[in-house]
Amino acid sequence: MIVLTATYRNGVIELEQPLPEEFEGKQIQIQVEALKSAPKKSRRQAGSLAGQIWMAPDFDEPLEDFVEYMP
Repeated sequence: MIVLTATYRNGVIELEQPLPEEFEGKQIQIQVEALKSAPKKSRRQAGSLAGQIWMAPDFDEPLEDFVEYMP
């Protein structure tokens, strides 16, 4: 027995992965079990990372590694 996960949309069953080649040309039986859907992700909230991100004071200064390429 093999267990595959699929989604049913608009009358079409979409497998998450293809059937193994060993089933080619053989009759198969499908048993349907509805799974609980995954919880919906909560929306991002603006400002939730305030104060946790910073930039160095010399962020805009040229890098020493590129001095030879600069005019």
